[in-house]
Amino acid sequence: MNNNIVLTCIAFLLCNMLSAQAPQVDFLGQLSYGNSDLSDVWGYESCGQEYALVGVNDGFSIVDVTDPTNPTELHFVNGPNTIWRDVKTWNDYAYVVNESGNSNGLLIVDLSGLPGNIQTYTWSTGQYNGSNINLSDAHNIFIDENGIAYICGADDGLFYLDLNVSPINPPVVGQYTDAYVHDLFVRGDTMWNAEIGQGRVRVLDIADKDNEILLGQITTPHNAAHNVWLSDDNQFMFTTDETSGGCIAAFDVSDPSDMFLVDTYFSSVSNGAIPHNTFVFGNYLVNSYYTDGVTVVDITNPYNMMQVDFYDTSPSSGNGFDGCWGVYPYLPSGNILATDQYEGLFVLGDPNGNSGGGGTVSVDLKIMLEGSYAGGNAMNTFLTNVLPLQHPYNAAPYNYTGSESLTTIPSNMVDWVLVEARSGNPSTTGVRTTTTVETKAGILLSNGKIVATDGVSPIDFTTLTSGSDYYYCVRHRNHMDVLTNDPQCASGNVSYDFTNAVAKAFGSNQMKLSIDGKAMMYSGDYDVDGDVQNLDFDLWSLTPAVLNTYDFADGNLDGIIQVTDFDTWYFNRSKVSIVEIEF
Repeated sequence: MNNNIVLTCIAFLLCNMLSAQAPQVDFLGQLSYGNSDLSDVWGYESCGQEYALVGVNDGFSIVDVTDPTNPTELHFVNGPNTIWRDVKTWNDYAYVVNESGNSNGLLIVDLSGLPGNIQTYTWSTGQYNGSNINLSDAHNIFIDENGIAYICGADDGLFYLDLNVSPINPPVVGQYTDAYVHDLFVRGDTMWNAEIGQGRVRVLDIADKDNEILLGQITTPHNAAHNVWLSDDNQFMFTTDETSGGCIAAFDVSDPSDMFLVDTYFSSVSNGAIPHNTFVFGNYLVNSYYTDGVTVVDITNPYNMMQVDFYDTSPSSGNGFDGCWGVYPYLPSGNILATDQYEGLFVLGDPNGNSGGGGTVSVDLKIMLEGSYAGGNAMNTFLTNVLPLQHPYNAAPYNYTGSESLTTIPSNMVDWVLVEARSGNPSTTGVRTTTTVETKAGILLSNGKIVATDGVSPIDFTTLTSGSDYYYCVRHRNHMDVLTNDPQCASGNVSYDFTNAVAKAFGSNQMKLSIDGKAMMYSGDYDVDGDVQNLDFDLWSLTPAVLNTYDFADGNLDGIIQVTDFDTWYFNRSKVSIVEIEF
């Protein structure tokens, strides 16, 4: 292992794109940085505009790649000189670390003003369990789908920052000091550490970040575990061994306590080349492979990985740490970004404009149901034993024909919900003026997140027009439906939190405020007509004292129809919805 080589750390991309065909890596455009050396690259998208976020030896570069044939640098943030600079994003912020020996901490860049102005901040110190956590240098950063940033290779080991509390001044919420962590991957409550010095990957349960639990560990084939990434179904792990003649390895990790190797892959471009980072893109791996550039590997069968494409960014060949350092395959357009240390930024894709992205919009919504709200920004999960495996919205008045289903009910699932993407401008009076463009069923978790049936990813909409505005309607079988108050631009990732304020729902007071200040959907709409009124009481009165049931009249979602459901209805009676969310 070469300790002077930076390791890129990939974050879970809230756009969980599954590609039916291999991503193409033909040349589209290039931006030279002259004598400056490049390191990591990441991507950012806002309302149809795509950007490359590039680590440069003397700073941080933001490049407009919306026209892939003409990448144009918009901003450059000067920084200490280093060949290691890593960047990740969360919402509209970029987080940049470096290992210069002269660092002033974590660079935070507010990207919301692009393509115009940007704002920069620095995070350098925090408290954890009564001790100071100081950040001078760090080798890498990873940000999970819940907004927790993991700072790797820092003076104080690996520590975690909660970006939800503050994107520019996040608190430290955890620390891992058992070994040097070069790179990692986190999904849900499980952390996969690439501990390159020990040549292994360790798997830890971090549900309690004060008390990580070791689930298993495994040595990689060449004892140089550099980066790690999981398949979308969490059944297979892929690692890179950053050493001469090292490989990309596939492991069966369906049981973390009994992981085993199933296949290894070596680039077919030249002998002895060194893999750097691997990224799962649906049924493919997209890899930065130093002197061999970018390679694409089919992992439809992880027991038999097959290289299907490559683009060589580097004039160098064979053994060596020159060439392609970083690669980013998750832009909505389907184009791929790659940074070659000496040749600059490359934009790769299909020259005919069919790169395979573009139509997918990942919609990350958060909502609370009054009936199950338990306080503390969480909901009860009393229905897990009676929830159906198939979504319940195939009958009137929903008549949704989608096939979303589960094989098992997640322990943190509250209920099924329906999400509609609407075009047009909503009205509070008269007739409905928006049109439903696409509908998806999702599962509502106890923390309020609406996710796809994998239990983790935001819901993907595939027929929306990139760059256009849409409103999103959330429907539930016995709560009053809500519509986003503001239009959301269809881009790679839409994020909207209904729980912040009652005004986040379109119309006047269409949500209810909890005692602890969370906005919730009104309960009691038992007959699913959009209002809470006497007809809902009539429906409840027909089915009292029913146990272990999944029923419309169960207003507090505890699986029992009883007087508490009457109480839920009674306090909300005469609540009338806006015409816009009615059927």
